[in-house]
Amino acid sequence: MVENQSIIVKELQMVRSQQVRNSNFELLRIVSILLIIAMHVIGYAASKGELSDSNQYIRFFISSFGNLGVGCFVLISGYFGVKYTTRKFVFISWLTTVYAILCAWANNDFSVTRDCVMAITNVPRYFNWYITCYLILMALSGYINCFVESLTKNEFKRLLMILFLFFSVLPMMVSATETALLKSGQCVTYFIYAYLIGRYIRLHRDIDVPKAKSVLMTLVFIAMLFTIKVAGMYVSAIDAIPVMSNNSPLILGAVVSVFYLFKSFNFKSKIVNYISASVLAVYLLDGLKPAVDNYFQVYTYGQGSDFVLYVTMETVTIFLVAILIDKIHVLFGKAEDYIIDKMTVLLTRIMCKVTNL
Repeated sequence: MVENQSIIVKELQMVRSQQVRNSNFELLRIVSILLIIAMHVIGYAASKGELSDSNQYIRFFISSFGNLGVGCFVLISGYFGVKYTTRKFVFISWLTTVYAILCAWANNDFSVTRDCVMAITNVPRYFNWYITCYLILMALSGYINCFVESLTKNEFKRLLMILFLFFSVLPMMVSATETALLKSGQCVTYFIYAYLIGRYIRLHRDIDVPKAKSVLMTLVFIAMLFTIKVAGMYVSAIDAIPVMSNNSPLILGAVVSVFYLFKSFNFKSKIVNYISASVLAVYLLDGLKPAVDNYFQVYTYGQGSDFVLYVTMETVTIFLVAILIDKIHVLFGKAEDYIIDKMTVLLTRIMCKVTNL
């Protein structure tokens, strides 16, 4: 019992002593989540109404940037290294569940429905693929970190080249996005793959790249993504889906370029750090989109010239509402900490008993 309590105390101390990241990467997180929300808003509008050709081009352009968001998140995690703690695991699972219930409640006219009940099982049902994949990555992070740190630079580089061939190049060439290992990049395989790229950058390529070069490379990759997507509209033989998948070479190239661009920034901002602290909550509360769209009805402007304006307004509204909810949610920190601490103790005891079998 004493040993179990000491493990819990160490984990709680580890969580509370984590250092705050520099504002450059925090800004990247904010930009990434805004692009993801905008991409989802446009996708939701397109699913409910027809878009004009010009608005379709805008959709492809924003999607080309929005698809970088998840990769940037995982690359940042790989660069700094994920460290497993039971409390952090419990906290993310708890927050995901609470906000899933809130989204289901709001999207059903603030009434308790079956969706609200099902939201309780959001994490184990893999309903939010990003969160579930991140939790699995976090659980494996200690083993992954030990493994890559034991590799030489050349061994690590060869490993990434093998993964790049089988997880990026070949799937794009043969349009194999739905396989046992890959689901358009929305899977644990991609998470570990992108995480390893971030670890390699930190361990062996932690260099400064000129801003002009990073910008140029990013624009080149985005231009290629946009061109292929537009070509797919007019040429049925062109399948743009594998190219736009999270694991495609073009997406990964753009993600690395954007990462190095923001890495070259050197500034500190309390406002940026304050907003960035709620990025996870914003991602989870992106599910409020149907409720927010009831007021904007962006899909009704799909044929008009003010489509971008309404997409921007809905994106900013979701972003600000999510931040406000998260900051209000923090006020209940003591009560929530009590619940999370109890759940952490319970899970830690279970893990200790299982490992001692």
